[in-house]
Amino acid sequence: MLEGLFIDNKGPYAYEMRDETSHIEGYSLSSPQPDPAWSHVDTQGHFHAFNLENGGLALPTLIYNEYGVPHCAICNEFVEPHFLAGGITHESIPGPKRVSITVPRYNRDVNHGDRVSFYTREMFGIAKVTGFHFIGTFDGKSVCLDLACEFIVKRNNDL
Repeated sequence: MLEGLFIDNKGPYAYEMRDETSHIEGYSLSSPQPDPAWSHVDTQGHFHAFNLENGGLALPTLIYNEYGVPHCAICNEFVEPHFLAGGITHESIPGPKRVSITVPRYNRDVNHGDRVSFYTREMFGIAKVTGFHFIGTFDGKSVCLDLACEFIVKRNNDL
């Protein structure tokens, strides 16, 4: 349980915070890679190959016409470089981030659906009241407030 939450400048309240970031699973196709074993000698005897020193994509003996078709830089003969097929890679990237706050023993002065301002020494933001629930305590039942953060940011410790 954390301490020091202010809601619409009322408090401080004890609170619990949950940070849930879902992950999006996907696949991507990687780009074709130069075939390091490929070389070609055109009909005029000009040698062509990839320059593998700087990432391997350079074809120093070829030029490309306005349609992107490679030709020998000397005789203008069409040359087709050979690339290795790209692969399919699995990716898991962070999806939407959800932060929720539960405030036990909350004196109910907000309504379901209300938007509130909140802050602590470390953060501030705006949240929406998503509900109320009861918890049993050693001295009876207590109302808990549930908030869904619309945005939350860190702050300077200026309190």
